Amino acid sequence: KQIVKLSNNHYHNLTNNFAIDEKLATSINSTYSLISKYDKNYFEDLIFIASIQNSKLKFFKGLWLNLIFPLILLGKFKFDKIIFINSYWVLLKSKTFDMYTLYKKLTNFIFTFFNFKSNYSYCSIYLGDLYYEEDTRGKLHTYLKRNELSSEINFDSNKDKFIYPISSKLVSSFVNIFVENNLAIPSNNIRIKAFENKIKLADYVGLFKKSRNVNFNPIFNEFDEIESPKEIIFDFYLKDFMFEQNLSSYFSSLR
Repeated sequence: KQIVKLSNNHYHNLTNNFAIDEKLATSINSTYSLISKYDKNYFEDLIFIASIQNSKLKFFKGLWLNLIFPLILLGKFKFDKIIFINSYWVLLKSKTFDMYTLYKKLTNFIFTFFNFKSNYSYCSIYLGDLYYEEDTRGKLHTYLKRNELSSEINFDSNKDKFIYPISSKLVSSFVNIFVENNLAIPSNNIRIKAFENKIKLADYVGLFKKSRNVNFNPIFNEFDEIESPKEIIFDFYLKDFMFEQNLSSYFSSLR
């Protein structure tokens, strides 16, 4: 949602459970109204962000959202560009049978397959650990902020585990460039590595402590296995050359 809000585009909300400021988007409440109301050439681009949490109870909802819905969109509309917010989790062996990543892979396959038969440009962005202003999700930085005045903080992960921080502003700036045709792409199907920056968990925590001027004692799980995403060929890399400084500033801004 933050990535879309920071883009310079007028957009429509194509799912009725996507809570967003009504001033920024035209809400479409049902698939039927989407199909019946809009001409096949009405939409120029598609930014597909939809995904489900890792839950077996959402199996059928996931099939609808990540299989049937993309097929409906592709069957009805002629997009110039499709941007899919993917995840570096799909490249982790430990997530092979994770519902969230399985559906991500399924959606990516659909967009890639139909890309060979259509004229749209397809961009799959393998996102790292996204952070943004007023981010209240149950993420690591939220956990740290909530417990920063404790004497000790326990972590489930190994201190050498890598975190892949990336700002929503960086991703949004790329989306704008891609949508506005200001990027020379090598083909109609490109993959973006948006987890180029990495920092060990212990260093991440240390940077947080320094930025916030707090002095808790971190307790790590030394027995947790360390895993890195498998290497694949990417067309572009989203790299923040000042990511530690920007991350520190972000930590300092947390309220």
